[in-house]
Amino acid sequence: MKISGRPATKADTDFARSVHHRAYRDVIERQYGPWDESAQDKLFADAWSAVNHEIVLCDDARCGYTSIEIRDDCFYLHELVVDPDFQGRGIGTHILQNVIEQAILKGVPVRLRTHIINRAVNLYRSMGFEETARTGSHVLMEWNHKALRSIPRRDHTESLFSYGTLQSEEVQLATFGRRLEGKADRLIGYRITMIPISNHKLMATTGEPHHRNIQSTGAASDVVEGTVFTVKTQELEQADEYESTADYERVLVRLESQTNAWVYLHSDR
Repeated sequence: MKISGRPATKADTDFARSVHHRAYRDVIERQYGPWDESAQDKLFADAWSAVNHEIVLCDDARCGYTSIEIRDDCFYLHELVVDPDFQGRGIGTHILQNVIEQAILKGVPVRLRTHIINRAVNLYRSMGFEETARTGSHVLMEWNHKALRSIPRRDHTESLFSYGTLQSEEVQLATFGRRLEGKADRLIGYRITMIPISNHKLMATTGEPHHRNIQSTGAASDVVEGTVFTVKTQELEQADEYESTADYERVLVRLESQTNAWVYLHSDR
């Protein structure tokens, strides 16, 4: 199953209205009472015209729509509506994971609001969103990447994607005291960049004037080849120490294999 998206056009309006009404009818009737078609038509029209939307595609078939605003202080999820005929296939999870990954790269939280009795609340909570406030009709929620890094994981293993020196057995032995087992994987929508080494001691050690880095482009044609390793939590902390000498930070991404993995990229902050 391939999930993708494209900008919504005027020709998508009838489709999106139909999806909206079928997806929300049960929630509206349970929370507010009898369904009023004309009122819901107006509510949909106001929301549809207020912000830009994207049509969600499942294997090239329209299956829903989203509206995600990139603000200075957060990613704000205005709408994530999946056609009931396509629900239960992990489409909403896939979209949320992509939003979270981009928010992590920018270093900001993801925020949203949803109806109090909307079953989607359970999905948001399972993805790590926490309730921050509540009105008479809606729940306000936030996903914050700092909370993810603070969760104790002593007995867990993690996936770590490397596109650089951590693929070297010599570096692995020096950093972890063992050779890591991994498999080839790819990171889509990123490209390799080179950044100058400012640490003169590190430059003398590596003999190279530049570091390899990755940059998010969102383009399907941009691909970073590498290896995904399974490491223990303690080893992930050791990798943090190794990469910190070059001012890298660890962020969460989704690989071509659909594996959620940590990767290091250079931080300018």
